[in-house]
Amino acid sequence: DPGTYNESLYIDTAVTLMGSGSQNTFVTGGVLMDSPQLSNLTIAGFYFTGDYSSNNVAIFDVISTNVSDMTIKNCVLDGENIAGRKAFWGNSAMTGKWVWDNNEIKNIDNWSVLSNTQTYDSQLKLDQVIFTNNYVHDVSGAIAFRGKEGQEIDTVIICNNSADYSMYNLSNAWAFVEINKMIYVEISYNEIHGVPPSNPTPTGGSEGQAIQVWSTTPWTLEMHDNNISGNYQGIAIALEPRQNTNLYIPDGSIYYNNISNMT
Repeated sequence: DPGTYNESLYIDTAVTLMGSGSQNTFVTGGVLMDSPQLSNLTIAGFYFTGDYSSNNVAIFDVISTNVSDMTIKNCVLDGENIAGRKAFWGNSAMTGKWVWDNNEIKNIDNWSVLSNTQTYDSQLKLDQVIFTNNYVHDVSGAIAFRGKEGQEIDTVIICNNSADYSMYNLSNAWAFVEINKMIYVEISYNEIHGVPPSNPTPTGGSEGQAIQVWSTTPWTLEMHDNNISGNYQGIAIALEPRQNTNLYIPDGSIYYNNISNMT
């Protein structure tokens, strides 16, 4: 029902939660996902702030060990510029199909905006990632979808998103989106602007790409019809070894993109 709920969502079973729209249904205490096995979750039509544990981990904090087939759509995730608070912390638990569609993600003051894992390698295999029609702005970090070496993500679709980092001159974002260890990725019809130089990396350099992609298995990249302008760097296709594992040059094609005005 419409209204403001000054409480948290605690999820420990398969559920579909439908709010009355992100301008009508407000949850101020974040979301905790806590069960050894969670599957077939859909959350739609809410405006989320806060965090369950009050320790500024994330608006969505996952302490489950296995979350499969999850969809978040038509929601707002507002970090309120609280230092350290992520939008979504996957804690290496995400598996199956993971969908983000038509969400607004904003005011995140953390190097990680959302990710399935914060380590080099995911503990579980993700089959499919769909990140479409989302608006990301006023964030100081990156979005990361990371596969598991030897069990790479089958398909990643990054399509029709808008990202605006122009409010920062320097940030912790090494990229708008990093995708790694996958077999097929499509990146199309995105508007990505203003990604600034990152704070210095451990090797002393700076990043700040619109897109970073690489894989530990033969893979295909289809990238087209993107407007990537006014960023510090454009697209990075990493080829140097990672964790003593060789990376692969992708198959596929890159066409009809505006990659310009790098700063």
